[in-house]
Amino acid sequence: MHKWAKQYVLECRLLSRRVVLMSLPIVYAAFFWLVMYFNFKNPMQNLYYSIDRIQSVGHTMTLGVAIFLGISLARRDLARLAYEWVKSYPISSAVQLTAKYAAILSYLTIFTILIAASMLIAGQISGLEVKIVWPRMLYFTIQYEVSYAVTVALGMLLGVIISNRAVYLIGFSAWMFGTFFMEIFVLERYGWHLLKTFHLSQLFIESGKWYQTWSVALFADERNASRVFVLMFAMLLLAASILVLNYKRPVRKTAKSWIASVCVLAVCSAAFIPYSSIWAEKNNQIQAILHDPNVQMEGESSAEHQNIFALSSYDLSITQNEQDILEGYAVMQLEAKAVDREADALKFTLNRAFVIKELHINDEPVNYVREGDWITVHVPEYTKKPADYELVIRYQGKLVIPSNSNFDVYYSFSSGENTYLGGMIGWYPIPGKQSIYEYRKGATEEDRTLLLANKLQVEPVNMQVTFRNFKNEMYTTLGKTELKSRAGAGDLAAADEDQVIAGRVTSPLTAIGASFTETTSAVVPLKVYSTPFAQRSVLHVMSLVEEQFAYFKSWLPSLEPQYKQLYMYGDQLYLSSLSDIQNASYIHNDLNSSYDAFTARNWMNALIFGDQAGADMLLAGLSERNQLTETTADIRHLIGMLCWYVYYLDYEHEPQHEAMSNSMLSYYLMRYDALSSDLYHMAAQMISEVDQAIEAGQTEQVKQVLHHFYKQDLSVPPVKPNEADFITPQQWNKVWDQVMSDE
Repeated sequence: MHKWAKQYVLECRLLSRRVVLMSLPIVYAAFFWLVMYFNFKNPMQNLYYSIDRIQSVGHTMTLGVAIFLGISLARRDLARLAYEWVKSYPISSAVQLTAKYAAILSYLTIFTILIAASMLIAGQISGLEVKIVWPRMLYFTIQYEVSYAVTVALGMLLGVIISNRAVYLIGFSAWMFGTFFMEIFVLERYGWHLLKTFHLSQLFIESGKWYQTWSVALFADERNASRVFVLMFAMLLLAASILVLNYKRPVRKTAKSWIASVCVLAVCSAAFIPYSSIWAEKNNQIQAILHDPNVQMEGESSAEHQNIFALSSYDLSITQNEQDILEGYAVMQLEAKAVDREADALKFTLNRAFVIKELHINDEPVNYVREGDWITVHVPEYTKKPADYELVIRYQGKLVIPSNSNFDVYYSFSSGENTYLGGMIGWYPIPGKQSIYEYRKGATEEDRTLLLANKLQVEPVNMQVTFRNFKNEMYTTLGKTELKSRAGAGDLAAADEDQVIAGRVTSPLTAIGASFTETTSAVVPLKVYSTPFAQRSVLHVMSLVEEQFAYFKSWLPSLEPQYKQLYMYGDQLYLSSLSDIQNASYIHNDLNSSYDAFTARNWMNALIFGDQAGADMLLAGLSERNQLTETTADIRHLIGMLCWYVYYLDYEHEPQHEAMSNSMLSYYLMRYDALSSDLYHMAAQMISEVDQAIEAGQTEQVKQVLHHFYKQDLSVPPVKPNEADFITPQQWNKVWDQVMSDE
C-alpha cells in the first residue's frame, strides 16, 4: 500500500505541473457561469434546463480529456518501447496502472466539484431551496464520476494495447463512437435502447435526462443497475490492461492476472443481469399488448365509442400498497335504463394491468368476461326490476406502462413518490367498450410501436376520489378541492391522512403525484402548479396574462375562466388527451419556451375561449373545396382569433400584418385557402369588415359584436361536431349589420 501511495502522489504531482490541464476546469466553470448569466437575465429561461444543456455538451467534451489522459499516462512509462527498463521496476503493473487511474480520476473530480458547487450557488441565486436542488445536483455528480470511471479505463486499455501513436486517433474515434455516434445511430435510428448503458455520457442522451418532476427518481432502479454494471465494466477494462502489461513483462507471470480477469468478468456479467431483466420486463409487457388481436392499427381503432352510458354518481378509492401495487374500489350508481336489456350486459374499460378481485351489482356477485382492457358484466335477472343499480368493482395491479417508441417515456406510472395516472390509460373503470391502445406499423409486420389511442370518453358525472397511502401530494384535473371529512363506511371512509377530491368529470380523470409549487394571482382566478425550477417563468407569464385578462374583461363582462388550474409537468410524457384542457385543468407541458408572449397567449386563449382542439378536426374533415356556404360553415374558432386581432391592434398597437400573424389569422387563412375557397373568402371578408370599422373609429362596435358571440360559447372541443353549436357567417352578418346600423 505504501508503494501504491507513493506512486499515486507521483502521478498527481506530474499532472498538476501541466498548466493547460489545470486551467481546463476553470475554463469549464467560466463557460457554465457565462450561460448562467444569460439565464438570470431572461426570466423565461428554466434553470434546470439551462444547467442540463451545459452538462450534456460540456461533460461530453470533458470525456475527451479523460480518454486522452488515460492513453497518455498509460503510454508514458508502461507501453512505450523506449522505456523497456520500466518493466523491471520493483512494483507490479497493477500498482502502477491503478495509481495512474486514481490520479486521473482525482483530477477529473475537480470538474465534478466545480459543477456541483455551481449548481448549488445558481439555485440559491434563483431563490430555490437546497433540498430542491440537491437531488438533481447529486444525480449529475454521480453520473459525472461513473462516466469518468469507464472512459479513463477505456483510454488506458487502448494505451496499453496499441503502442503506435495512432492510438490517439483511435481514442478520438472511440470517444466519438461512445457518445455522438451511439446517440445518433444506435439509440435514435435503430432503437437499441438496451445498449444505452454503453454510452459514455448518459447526460447526452436526449430522452430521460432533463425531466424535472418525476424522472430523476422514476428511473432510479434502471439507472442504479446501469451504474453498477458500468463500474464493473470499468474494472474489467482495468483487469484486461493489467493482464496485457503482465504478459509484456520479462517474467510473464500471468496466472493471477488471468484468475482476477476471469473473476471480474464473471462479476461484470452478473451485474448485467439485473439491468437486462428490467428491459426484458418492459419489452414483454409491451409485446403482450401489441400481440393482442383487439389492439388495432393506428387510425383503424373505432372512433365511434361503443356502449357508453351515463352514471348517476361515481365514488372511487385508490390505494398505493407495498411494492407500488394499486388497489381500486369503485362504486357506481346508474339508472336501470342504462342497462342494455337485449345483451343483459354492461361494458366497461379498465386497463389490463389490473386484475378484478370483486364485482357486485346490488350487493350480489355477478359473472363477467374479461377481454384485455374490456369488461362485460352480465346483469342478473330480477323478479322485480330495480329502479337503479349499484355496481362495485374492486381491482388491483401495478400500473407502469412504458412506450417502446422511446423507452425513457412512460404512458402512466405509480412508483414510490412518483405518480402519473393519465386519463387515457384507463386506471379506473370507464363505462363503454373503448380502445386504450393502438399500434403504428413499421417496415415489417413485427415492427410495431405502441401508442395510446387517446379516444376514451365519459358522460358527465359527479365524482369523488380518495387517495390513500400515496407518498406525495395528489393533484387531479378536477381541481384541488380537498374535503376534510367524508361520509361513508368501509372502503369509502376517509381517514385524516387521506386525500379526498370531488368535482364534476367531463373527460377521463388524470391524477398526478408530485412536489409542485403553487402560483396564484390577485387578478386572474387561476392556480398554476409547476416545478420549482419553472416558478420564475410562471410568475413572468402570469404578469402578462394579468394584463391580457384585464383588457378582455373590460369589454367581455361575461368572461368566465374556462379552467381553474394549470399544470406544468416539465416531463416529456405522452399527454394522455387529445386536448390540453381536461375537466377544470389546462395542461401546458413546455417549460423551456423562451417566447413569453406566445406562452401567455396560449394560457389566455384557453382561459377565455376554452377547448379549441376541435377546430383542426373540423378543418381536417374538409376534403373538397367550395363545399361550404354562409349557413353551413362554422366560424367559432375564427371569431376567437378576431378577438385576439382586436387585442393586438387596440391594446398592443401593432401594425396590421403583425396583428394578423400573432392572432394566428395569417396561418389559418392559408389553411382555409388550401381547403375551401368559400371559407377563405368568408374569413377574408370578416377581417376586412373589422379593419374598416376600426379605421372608422368603431372599435367599440366591433367589440360589441364579438361579445355577442362570445356569450354563445366559442369553445370547439375535439368531439364529433354538433351543427346546432355552429356559429355561421350568416349569423355573423346579421349581428354585424344590426350593431353597425344602430351607430
